[in-house]
Amino acid sequence: MADAKTTSVDRQSKQALTKKLAETRQENKPHSQRYLKLRDAVEQAAQTTYSLEEAIAKSKETATTKFDSSIELHLHLTPKKGKKGTEDEYARGVFHLPNGLGKTRNVVILNEEMIEEIAKSGAVNFDVALATPALMPKLGKIAKLLGTKGKMPNPKAGTVTDNPEVVKQEIEAGRVEYRQDAGRNIHQMIGKSSWETDKLVGNAKAVLASFTRNRLMSVTVTSTMGPSIAVSLDSLK
Repeated sequence: MADAKTTSVDRQSKQALTKKLAETRQENKPHSQRYLKLRDAVEQAAQTTYSLEEAIAKSKETATTKFDSSIELHLHLTPKKGKKGTEDEYARGVFHLPNGLGKTRNVVILNEEMIEEIAKSGAVNFDVALATPALMPKLGKIAKLLGTKGKMPNPKAGTVTDNPEVVKQEIEAGRVEYRQDAGRNIHQMIGKSSWETDKLVGNAKAVLASFTRNRLMSVTVTSTMGPSIAVSLDSLK
């Protein structure tokens, strides 16, 4: 019995030693200059806060994917007074991004004929649906279908309106809907890493303009698969 126990301990020790040697070899493995530069940038980003302009520039530097990475702005908000679990607790609205998002959004203005076509085919071939208040009672037959896809017109999102043509133009020009999640976070893409910094900064400022300074607990910028880069709240005017 003792020999069997000793053999088991020896086996575990050998496995631990093998793992440690593998880790050591990995640590000592030479890395490319690109890897070392990115590692240093990530370590620095984790210990520093930047102005909005600096954070966006840094996120472009750390965007090393082979594709054109998205640049995102992440906001963590302070709690909002209200009854827990009610809609009023959650920040929701629209951002007007002056430089758009670099992609065309298919926006439709629903009418009775389109409602019948969607109900019959089940096809939802658009990004955003707009409706007038008068049309809303007739959306019942496709409400569940649109709701599960997040495309049901909603007054709080500004997609139920008496002026759908105007709203359609605004959305195509860079208007996007937002809603905070359960953790009081808002995640908003502001452009691509290939864009000029000024265009990204313009969109970021449009997002931040929707909130007073005391509603912001933290602001970070990140690229796809890149590090989170903290923005100094004191630098935000």
